[in-house]
Amino acid sequence: MANSKEIPLQLSELNQRSAPLAAFDIAFYQPKIERYQYNDKKTKKPKNGASFRALLVCLKNPEKYVTAELSMRSDNIDPLEKALEKFKDGLCFRMNGTRLKSVVQQEYMHTSVKLIVDMNTTKFNPLLQLALADVKHLTAQPSMSVAHCKSLGSAQRFDIIALVLQLSDPRPGGPNREVRTVTLIDGTKSKDTDKLVEMKISIFSDTDTSPQKSKLLQLLTEVNGTDRAVAFFAVQCKISKDGPDFGSSKDFFALESKGPKAEQLKADQPKLALMGQEARETITSFSPGERKDYTQEQGIQVFVAHLSELQLPTHVIGDTTIWSIHWCQVTMPGCNMESITTKDGTRLWFQTTIRDLTGILTRVWMNEESALALSDLKDKDQFIKAWKEGDMVFPIMSAIKIVRTVREASDDSQTTASQSNESKKLFVNYQIVEAVEQPLGEAPSQATLPLVAMLKQSAHDTDSIVPAALHQIETSPVYALEVTYDAEPKPIVLPCAQVLALIRSKEKSKVETLGMGYKVTTADVQCVLCSDDPHHAEKKYNVSSVCTMDTLVAYRLDPPGRGGKTQCALVTMTNKKGDDFIIESVQLLQEDQVQTTKNSMLKLMHLAQKVGNRDKRKEVEWTQEPEGSPWKARKCTALGRSPTEAELPLFAEPPKHT
Repeated sequence: MANSKEIPLQLSELNQRSAPLAAFDIAFYQPKIERYQYNDKKTKKPKNGASFRALLVCLKNPEKYVTAELSMRSDNIDPLEKALEKFKDGLCFRMNGTRLKSVVQQEYMHTSVKLIVDMNTTKFNPLLQLALADVKHLTAQPSMSVAHCKSLGSAQRFDIIALVLQLSDPRPGGPNREVRTVTLIDGTKSKDTDKLVEMKISIFSDTDTSPQKSKLLQLLTEVNGTDRAVAFFAVQCKISKDGPDFGSSKDFFALESKGPKAEQLKADQPKLALMGQEARETITSFSPGERKDYTQEQGIQVFVAHLSELQLPTHVIGDTTIWSIHWCQVTMPGCNMESITTKDGTRLWFQTTIRDLTGILTRVWMNEESALALSDLKDKDQFIKAWKEGDMVFPIMSAIKIVRTVREASDDSQTTASQSNESKKLFVNYQIVEAVEQPLGEAPSQATLPLVAMLKQSAHDTDSIVPAALHQIETSPVYALEVTYDAEPKPIVLPCAQVLALIRSKEKSKVETLGMGYKVTTADVQCVLCSDDPHHAEKKYNVSSVCTMDTLVAYRLDPPGRGGKTQCALVTMTNKKGDDFIIESVQLLQEDQVQTTKNSMLKLMHLAQKVGNRDKRKEVEWTQEPEGSPWKARKCTALGRSPTEAELPLFAEPPKHT
């Protein structure tokens, strides 16, 4: 039974920090067991696997929902069957001690909360007072609109509720596959043309008959041209040279929708059906490392996106190279990791994730020296203790040195002499070999600008962390957050996973007990980055975060002393509800740090603006010519400090036209 004295949070407040400390009231939606095949790493033979999966819907706001997963750890499928029996569709639970998957990429997340709950260790206590009659109010309610799909600029899965305007006949879609085109409308209009936007989705399926395929086709046939709305889950958007391409992903499913949006579409359908083609706009669908000491060697400064592109071997870059990334976020090891040491237990050794304003790099190894430097802990035992208790916090921003090595995959025992001259299989390995807390006064210099032109990825990586003033931050129905920089000739919009902000508080924080932790709420917080603009500087917001008893002091924004003093802090934000922001990490600043941090942040924002405003139609090919690839970029004499060059200008919004 759930503890009635606990104060549950909403799913919009779920992040790596709040997950193990707070409670969340949810309903299970569409639970199922998914079966699949994979190749065993040792035997190289195909094996059968399975996972229990469901959507967890926030009881207070069904537009917020997250994926939950229970993976099969052996050939025994009984735990999955028991989960399917226990967590029935519509049943309500209080979720405690939540564990999140440590490596997830937003591109593959279709839920409104871009996280995955690991059910292997998360606790679920039933909420018996909620009856099954309330299920219709607890179904996931996607907030994405058809018109918003037009502006998608990067690969992303998403959910949507719409009317089926037309269902095409099947046509060949590849070997043993067929495809149907579904045309959708939901009444939303394009901001550019003020026309009703309709979109076409390609739904792929096997040519043979299956219960799932038959059920889906029956639903689409029944609702075709009617006022019955359908919720489509895990639609895949890919970006082609002709624009966004929408289709079904491997996790795709569709159900008749119930709820406020479905009722509104039912009422609007007669009017929408009468709108002629001239009043419509269509979005079409086209079919462990070595122990060498690297601390005395200089690294080439790059962005995370450059190293993300270098995850495959290339003749342009050497086999062992040293790189530096500044103003980046290094993720703490996930609580669900089985071990964070080498196999013999003698040293810290684990995989982490790196994020900066250009994107994310996953599966990066971190050595013990770097982990202790960032955690400011004395030894391995202290680190492991803090990790287990959830008290370990890496700095908000770090500077790291990474070694990239290209290695040969271990030979097959069956390799014969005649095969020995064939090309070897190569793989890329990344290891953090040095790390420091980012000096807040060391802003990027103009030496970073040539790196922007070397970015290959045309679309902005939605897993990035973007610096922003508070008024520039908005929620998104498909991404975690969006930052909008006013610019000419049009605003620059950067979707992201987190936002780096600089805030000030004149009020004491309010602390509430949350079972295993505490919720810290601070009212009337203001933005430091827009202090030169009276209109935005006077606006006040509320912020909240979750922490443990040992980290409570670091999360409180209480002003020091008396006499109208303020407390400034550098924070990372993961969500927004109205004028309330959800904070994951806090770094309190001394009075003499505020101005230098503000200047660095404004230069970072200028750099992020350049990244978002680059020519995305230009194809970037790396060469070995000077300034032709990241390999030719400049080296850093000190970790955390950009190569010596003129300062970047401070970010400034263009004047408003009257």
